[in-house]
Amino acid sequence: MSDTPYIHTFRTSEQCYVYDVNTDRILTVPESVYGYLSNPCNSDVDETVMMFVDNMKSSGFLRSDRVEISEHPVTPLLPYYLQNKMQQLILQVTQNCNLRCSYCIYSGSYKTRTHSRESMSFEVAERAIDFFVKRTKDSKNPTVAFYGGEPLLNFDLIKHCVNYINTQYWGRKIGYAVTTNGTLFDDNSVSFFVENEFKILISLDGPEEIHDTNRRFVNTGEGSFSTIMDNVTKIKKIYPNYYQDNVRFNAVLDTRQNFSCVNDFVCGKQFGEGKFNVSYITSNYTDQEVTLSEEFYIDREYEFFKFLLSKLGEISSDKVSTTLSGRLYDIYLACFKNVEVEQERIPSKFHHSGPCIPGARRLFVSTDGGYFPCERVSELSEVAVLGDIETGISLEKASRILNLEEVTHSRCKDCWAYRHCLVCIAHADDMHSISDTENAKKCPPILNSIDAKFKDYCVLRELEYTFDEERG
Repeated sequence: MSDTPYIHTFRTSEQCYVYDVNTDRILTVPESVYGYLSNPCNSDVDETVMMFVDNMKSSGFLRSDRVEISEHPVTPLLPYYLQNKMQQLILQVTQNCNLRCSYCIYSGSYKTRTHSRESMSFEVAERAIDFFVKRTKDSKNPTVAFYGGEPLLNFDLIKHCVNYINTQYWGRKIGYAVTTNGTLFDDNSVSFFVENEFKILISLDGPEEIHDTNRRFVNTGEGSFSTIMDNVTKIKKIYPNYYQDNVRFNAVLDTRQNFSCVNDFVCGKQFGEGKFNVSYITSNYTDQEVTLSEEFYIDREYEFFKFLLSKLGEISSDKVSTTLSGRLYDIYLACFKNVEVEQERIPSKFHHSGPCIPGARRLFVSTDGGYFPCERVSELSEVAVLGDIETGISLEKASRILNLEEVTHSRCKDCWAYRHCLVCIAHADDMHSISDTENAKKCPPILNSIDAKFKDYCVLRELEYTFDEERG
């Protein structure tokens, strides 16, 4: 085992810090100690520095312990989760779509299927529902979600699924959700969604000139913005309470576009407060570079800076963007929560924090009945498939995906971001196996992101922010 302390050093403009991996704590240290811990090979060290370091060690910090055996802590419980605690079923009701979005993972630019006319049959849907519902007895608020393609192209199947659940599983509380491009709503579909309390997520990428750049109708090549807005306006007018409680939007940000323009749009009063999720064009399963323009980065970070100022009471909250509010909660999860949990050392048998429980948190079912961990993995991957409606979920395959660090452990065990790693199968999949090469491509941006969270957290604490709102 290495004798090197398992730490990460960083600084803000005001203070120097050490993140101690074993205790999962962020510690303030003098600049001289920071300098030594950042470069322990320096032989010219002041005695007071070594006294401070020795005191840290006697207090339980600066241990060199690493994970010796890679095993996800949920592994022994995986059979239980897959038999009793499934949370969300996602049915790919069709592979067809009436739009052709340039960044879509099914556009042909990604290593997965492309759009087709394949649709899920009633039989496949029923068997997938039976498989799921029978494995939710210990789940809170299990959900069946409908996905595409554009799911409203197979609206008859959506209705059939809801009626099947209401008939076969009467008395079970099952939630419903649909992800849609918002162009095919009519009186019949909207009233059905309202009656069955569907959560609706509509893809809307910004104002017309930006949205229509990427999201166009397949037959005409025309933009879809005006059609979506007409439908949203109608839902909001006829069902105002339902709209407020159940309709949300997802903006996929094209980092080559103007952030401020999108931000002003999604924060507009026409939608209501906090209606937008924000995501980015993915780089998973593609060799194409996803570029971030300097203008986009500057504008985004400036808006986040304003948001933080509002949390500190320096500017009014009505002058800031809500699109980046989730970043503050992510900072809380990464940093503040570890103050509340006493930990002496990292377990000798453990796994980095990236994977969710495959098949339990989400079970994505393709039109032909294939089982996958979620909708973000490639449907052509040999390693990401969990099974199908004929064979069920392979415990061996689910365990392999859960324990993907087995392939990368020799490198991961010394990484300071081990406890906060975000790598899952979608990052490490080369279509045939769990790949250290694919995994390694994701490491630099993940490390930069975690380091930035630590720094933002420390700056906020320096300014006496309490995180009371985030703690709930």
